[in-house]
Amino acid sequence: MHSDDPAYFRSYKAENIEKMSNDAGVTRQELVQLERNAFEAAWLPPRKREAFLDKLDAFEKEFC
Repeated sequence: MHSDDPAYFRSYKAENIEKMSNDAGVTRQELVQLERNAFEAAWLPPRKREAFLDKLDAFEKEFC
């Protein structure tokens, strides 16, 4: 869901997510799962990872 050089790919993360939702029919639940996968795979300290996942859980409860 991200790139190392967004300018090269001519879009940014939010735009990519919007395109996936609008053009590819990816559901909100699928988008949340993709983000969850990214946080779980990221090289983050466990406390930071959990903080991000908590925010993602809150988003999912409100918008999905």
